Amino acid sequence: MSVAEHEAAPGAVAGVVLESCLADIVEVSAPRGCALDLARVADSWGARLASHGHATASPECITICVRPERWLLLATLAPPGATAQLWHRRCAPAGVVIDLSSAWSVLRLTGAATREVLARGCRLDLDPGVFRDGHAASTTIAQVTVIVAALGAGFLLLTPATTSRDFCEWLTIAARTFGLSRRANCTLRTGTV
Repeated sequence: MSVAEHEAAPGAVAGVVLESCLADIVEVSAPRGCALDLARVADSWGARLASHGHATASPECITICVRPERWLLLATLAPPGATAQLWHRRCAPAGVVIDLSSAWSVLRLTGAATREVLARGCRLDLDPGVFRDGHAASTTIAQVTVIVAALGAGFLLLTPATTSRDFCEWLTIAARTFGLSRRANCTLRTGTV
């Protein structure tokens, strides 16, 4: 038997804030033996490539690495294809760039109850002593593929665009008890996540 969930009291302070973020997303991968060269190129442009299982924020972009020698770079929204073209010019021949802006949705989850809400459907140990600021992983939450990155006071969540609506509905239900505030179309702030 499970305990009944209760709605947050009207006018209560939101324990969780869910923001939909607009961002350009490119994947940069290093051909065999070129990872150090790619890291030097990215560094020269002010983008520190995160180590595997981590995320970093710099003024240029946010980098997330959940696969060996592949990074997702999240940047401020630009005209379609511009960010991918820019990184393609910067990285050649040390890296391969693919524009994934239309493939992923970016959500930002903040608030005192954030870890508890995510733990309701996540297989990762999100205890702050285990999944610390700067950690990142790919997992399944509520049967949806999600990349989770702990950055600053909250989490960045990347989910395939095709399942983002279902994932947002699950988050809304999971956070109902704690009070949820939703914000649409915020601009990704690199360097100050």
